[in-house]
Amino acid sequence: MHGSRINWMINQKRIIVGAGRSIWMDSGEMATPSTFDMNVTLNTGASKVQPQAYQGFVIYAGTGGKTLNIIQYSQDSGGYVGTELSMTARHLLTAGIKEFAVTETQIGAVIWVLLENGSLLSCSLDIGNSVIGWARHPLGYGQDQNEMVVQSIDVVSGSEDEYDKLLLVVKRSGYLLLESLSITIPDTLLQDSDSPAYIDCHSYHYSASGTDSLNVPYLGGETVDAIADQAVLPVRVVSPSGDVVYDRTFMRINIGFPIEAKLTILRPELPSNGTSIGKRRQYLSVTLRIHKTLGGKLQIEGRTIPILSLTPGEYEYGTTLELVTGDIKAEVSSSVDYEGSVTLVSEEPLPFNLLAIITKYGLVEV
Repeated sequence: MHGSRINWMINQKRIIVGAGRSIWMDSGEMATPSTFDMNVTLNTGASKVQPQAYQGFVIYAGTGGKTLNIIQYSQDSGGYVGTELSMTARHLLTAGIKEFAVTETQIGAVIWVLLENGSLLSCSLDIGNSVIGWARHPLGYGQDQNEMVVQSIDVVSGSEDEYDKLLLVVKRSGYLLLESLSITIPDTLLQDSDSPAYIDCHSYHYSASGTDSLNVPYLGGETVDAIADQAVLPVRVVSPSGDVVYDRTFMRINIGFPIEAKLTILRPELPSNGTSIGKRRQYLSVTLRIHKTLGGKLQIEGRTIPILSLTPGEYEYGTTLELVTGDIKAEVSSSVDYEGSVTLVSEEPLPFNLLAIITKYGLVEV
């Protein structure tokens, strides 16, 4: 390829070749030893990371694995046109892309990106509505004080009535674990072996006669979260041998590493007699539009504001926790001149599905 090494080939409408300094496509003629020809279609290079065909698109990692790009064949131009999916998230990819996988989920396509340092990212993709959303997925630290990292990922395609599952090989506290991840939005918190659990690397256990203890050797010495018989249990530290005891009995339990989901609202620049840049401001209220959700809290100026708090005594153990859908308004009333931001946190082992954030500000014009 004119001195540029060929890194991969894929068939999507045409034969596409990713080279170190450009993307090539075949001429469309019958391929024979004398007529096969290639032409440059994009002057952006590609890394050795294998590309993925998705619907009518090709997704590939750019030069050095520092960007993620998507291209599609255009009848008008007779070639491929594309865009960079990571334009607003380049700071997340500085370690370089090791591999990535595309899954179809209940909420649409998700690109899972594994970096060379073992970090996991996701890119929620809705091409029809021009939606691209990036997120980090830190796994935290194990009891050996080493960061838990992902070593490899792959996809198990779903059947006609199932969505795809992501398979991960994860290193946790010296163990290599094969884990699966799927995205579903349940109607209730009914528990069985197939129910989703909002706990990392969780396992499901059942006792017909009921029990207050459990042996989970792979969690020995770890701090764990659990939900049992549809109730949230207190955080516990598992003994080195894997034993954990609770102050109540249960039949069904999901137990694993805690998850903390965090979202920080960017400071908007508001149209107000020109612009709000340089003007004093105050956060007045935050309205969250949620879907089948429990738990969560807002953090602002060192204060914590519960959203759907699981207050002890308000929920009877063992009964179904009703998931909430609708708008929840929180009066935050920050100080004037507050230049910080509002952070939304969900750290209970419960679903938190956020659809929109509506923030009310006050601006001082002088």
